[in-house]
Amino acid sequence: MNRLLIYFSLLFTLFTLTGTVLYAQEPNFTQFYAAPTYLNPAFTGAAPYYRISANYRKQWWNISNAYETQTVGFEYQSDNLNSGFGFLAVQDKAGALGVKSLQLSLLYSYKIRLSEEWVAHGALQGTYGSRSPNFSSFIFEDELLTGGTTLEPQGASINYFNLSSGIVAYNETYWFGVAVHNLLRPNQSIAKGSSPLPMHISIQSGMKFPITYDIELAPALFFQTQGAFSQLDLGTNVHLGAFITGLWYRGLPIKAIAPKTFNQDALAILTGVQYRGFYAGLSYDFRISGLKNSGGSYELAIVYHPFHDRRPKGDKYIKCPAFY
Repeated sequence: MNRLLIYFSLLFTLFTLTGTVLYAQEPNFTQFYAAPTYLNPAFTGAAPYYRISANYRKQWWNISNAYETQTVGFEYQSDNLNSGFGFLAVQDKAGALGVKSLQLSLLYSYKIRLSEEWVAHGALQGTYGSRSPNFSSFIFEDELLTGGTTLEPQGASINYFNLSSGIVAYNETYWFGVAVHNLLRPNQSIAKGSSPLPMHISIQSGMKFPITYDIELAPALFFQTQGAFSQLDLGTNVHLGAFITGLWYRGLPIKAIAPKTFNQDALAILTGVQYRGFYAGLSYDFRISGLKNSGGSYELAIVYHPFHDRRPKGDKYIKCPAFY
């Protein structure tokens, strides 16, 4: 079981990197590193003992019924089993119909010590999902004719089961990861018909290195693709003691999404604080795409890991630089 999970995760990852024709995208976070298990299930248990994370994103707040996403995650690392166990809840609401998506996931990862300096995790994630529209904000014809209430359309909700997989490797300076979500591509249509949930493939990487005694740079990139759609997040955070500031770019200019278009989305600024096991970050996206009047997007991330300075007994613990 120890190496089998790593091989199984790697097999799924490599097999699906060829991609398929896809037409939708998953919710995105500017502070992707502050949503570790949402980013990649292999980050489950990458922090010793336990960790709690919460994220909130309001996208295009000048547009009515725009996207709104919340996540809450919990992880626990078992040293005796070399394993991580986690729970992740994701809720997303968007569109004129107020379509709500809820995903509840259980996560498992296994850790392998590659060398004195490198660690690898492989993980699987099982998800129960549901999608449903909110018709309560609409006025239907029979309400106008009768002056009464209407019966909401029936059979407009969908429930499904899904699987995801990921791998990650890191030492105390560099980290690399690959994740493949929606392996089962379940039907998510809220109407009669078929609308498979697209497979989502992402590659993550970063590093953290000191400039002076109390100043560190933490550059990172996050590339994701869903068929014809691809996106790159690239930037860096600067750690000034307990304070953090950052600048990020989202887009992929070398790949146009339509003829005579420039594939770029936003510039984001970030400010935050990190003290011992507590991180709080606030970011704002300035639109540089055609949605400049959308009002941009803001995001709040909170991570609590109370035992980050403790080390498992009898083991040289390697800190993942994506989080510290």
